[in-house]
Amino acid sequence: MDSQLRCRYYKGQDGFLALQQIKLEEMNLKPYIIVMHDVVQDKDIEKLMEFAEPRLERSTTYNGSEVMPTPQRTSSTAWLNEDEAPIALANYGTGGHFLPHHDFFQDSLNAYNSSADYYLQHGRGDRIATLMIYMTDVEAGGATVFPSLGIRLTPKKGDAAFWWNLKASGEGERLTMHAGCPVLYGSKWIANKWFWSYSSVFRLPCSTDRNASLAPLV
Repeated sequence: MDSQLRCRYYKGQDGFLALQQIKLEEMNLKPYIIVMHDVVQDKDIEKLMEFAEPRLERSTTYNGSEVMPTPQRTSSTAWLNEDEAPIALANYGTGGHFLPHHDFFQDSLNAYNSSADYYLQHGRGDRIATLMIYMTDVEAGGATVFPSLGIRLTPKKGDAAFWWNLKASGEGERLTMHAGCPVLYGSKWIANKWFWSYSSVFRLPCSTDRNASLAPLV
């Protein structure tokens, strides 16, 4: 166990957080991966699930020319505010899984994956960071794992995981490869929010080391 990892309360610069600080657990430092505990209330989760259930469709991927289902990901997805700040609401039933993958679209070793051109041309850039909200407990299975880092995140209702997908240079951080383990018993609901590089270009501190991991948010 890395002795540099910490659990702490975070209040930030938001007045609201001064009243209800976030319980933050560091899972890895480089790249930076954290879990924020009990940040989403049950009533908000219920509203999200009520919105998503009638809109769920089989999860798909973009292969460069068309959108199509993929055996890599066995889940159903609904989108919230797709044209503005999209949030993907996903449900995994028994056996549902997501094979190892990266959330970024391009890197120096792999050039582009099949979705890169679409998002670059539509002015979003690449996925600089991921926020994954766990909307349910899972009775067995369903963990989020980072094989290259030996990290396992257990779904807990109301928790949210955050990690950077890119290095300071904008190149993909390959150590963030992650997977959704098969659900063995129960049902897994998550909400994914991706942050885009084009909208964050003037908000993040620059590093003189192009290969450096992005600094912690908190």
